[in-house]
Amino acid sequence: MLTESPSDDTRVQPSSATRVYFNEASTRNEATDKAIPPTGGKTPLEAAMVAANTYVEMLHKKLRPFPTDLIRQVLKDASVSHFKSEKLKEINATSEYVPAICRTVGMKLQAVSEVTKSSGFQALEDELTEAIQATQRDWATRFVLPIFDMNVKALRRRFQLSFCRLLSSAAKGFIAQVGIEGYDAIVAIMDLLSMHGNEALAPLNVTTHDFLVLLKEAAGMTTIPSPTVDHSLTELLDKINGTSPFLEDRGQEDGGSTTTNAAHAAAAAAAITVNEQLTAAKSAVAQATSHLELMRELVNQARVIADEATRTRMAAHETLAAARRERAAAIDPIDVAASDES
Repeated sequence: MLTESPSDDTRVQPSSATRVYFNEASTRNEATDKAIPPTGGKTPLEAAMVAANTYVEMLHKKLRPFPTDLIRQVLKDASVSHFKSEKLKEINATSEYVPAICRTVGMKLQAVSEVTKSSGFQALEDELTEAIQATQRDWATRFVLPIFDMNVKALRRRFQLSFCRLLSSAAKGFIAQVGIEGYDAIVAIMDLLSMHGNEALAPLNVTTHDFLVLLKEAAGMTTIPSPTVDHSLTELLDKINGTSPFLEDRGQEDGGSTTTNAAHAAAAAAAITVNEQLTAAKSAVAQATSHLELMRELVNQARVIADEATRTRMAAHETLAAARRERAAAIDPIDVAASDES
């Protein structure tokens, strides 16, 4: 079963796949097949947190609460979702992948020493091995990997809901900053969606319909209010809220009021600030990923050097063995001649 950590088995992997590590070193606990967390240095997520926090410290104190929550909540959920998604792509790249939990399925033939040396035993053991491997792959395909896929989707939705909650929190902050009375945070988000739909949806990569469903769940609302600006969301709102399409859109009744103008300004400011914080967070993640790639390259270089040393050692053993054979061949005639003389 998939755990929260993006780390997983590395022993049976696609030959052409690129491993993505989240919070682990290459050392693994053989008893549990789980990665052992590093004792020194920073994980990619920790590195991203440090970089993002450094950026937040440059802001005015009154502007720090929102990006701080963004880093601690949304960035973490986004990172877990991203790395699990990458792991799933890696698994789907080959039919040979068998999760560690499936490899616990097996059986060993019990036989006395005389039987184990027979060709019949060897044939049955080979057949059993093939059957076990086929069963492991079948169980992985039928049970484990579908759950893996469900978990990836659930983690992605967790991130999306976290983002919607933070968006609501940001709207409340900007409403307080502008000083608008009677302006609801969800209405402000709807105004933002109406005026800057692409920017609002870009971090989640979802349709407007799916965003409204997420927003409704994140806010714990039974109905989503209409925007106070001109919009084309009436049909979607009627569908999601289950209301009649003939109901008058209350949000357009006061479209020319002073409150609406102030709402426009607040929503626009919210869109700009949210995009700035998301850009900073993405930059931090990209920097951490670059560090991870460098570490992976160093490991690959070390592996190449180790392989070359192994080949050199084997060649030396072969040369030594050949020298011993030549020496033995040279000594044998001398021993024979000495025997004849005696």
